[in-house]
Amino acid sequence: MFERVEIGPNAVLYRGDCLEVLPTLGKVDCVITDPPWGIGAGSGTTSLERGKALYQTDTFEDSEEYVRRVCVTAFSAALELAGGRGLLASGVKCMWCYPRPRCVGGFYQPAAVGMSPWGFAGFNPVLFYGKDPRDGKGQSSVMTTLTARPSSDQHPCAKPDKAMDWMVNKGALHGEGEIV
Repeated sequence: MFERVEIGPNAVLYRGDCLEVLPTLGKVDCVITDPPWGIGAGSGTTSLERGKALYQTDTFEDSEEYVRRVCVTAFSAALELAGGRGLLASGVKCMWCYPRPRCVGGFYQPAAVGMSPWGFAGFNPVLFYGKDPRDGKGQSSVMTTLTARPSSDQHPCAKPDKAMDWMVNKGALHGEGEIV
């Protein structure tokens, strides 16, 4: 089951499994998503503290195959509803599993707690699809530095609210239709 929440005069947020939400939607203006990734790939330090292992379930396997089979399939379907426009926070590990984006940007997080095979991971990619609603005006290649802590301790890969606000504002048509 999912929840439909009006978050502004012309914006709706759907909370729930996108595989349940997508079939109920018509055309949308933009898809903005942060699908699951890298939950089981932690370094064993902060991953344990944030309870990443608790998110392993029978329906979610943290693997490249899962991302390709479920996340990429769902994102591709959503992108079709949006006429090809969307922003996706893919994570580094599986960013190349998704369809080729028009542009790649990201969040620089000097206070990030993650590790990569090459050391400290302070960059989270954002893949841009379709046409920029502002015709290329504004920042896209790298977002302002994020120094805030994640918005939730109850989610293994939560981003600061500022990150998600930026993604919504970057992809929004402001005043036209819904943002999903």
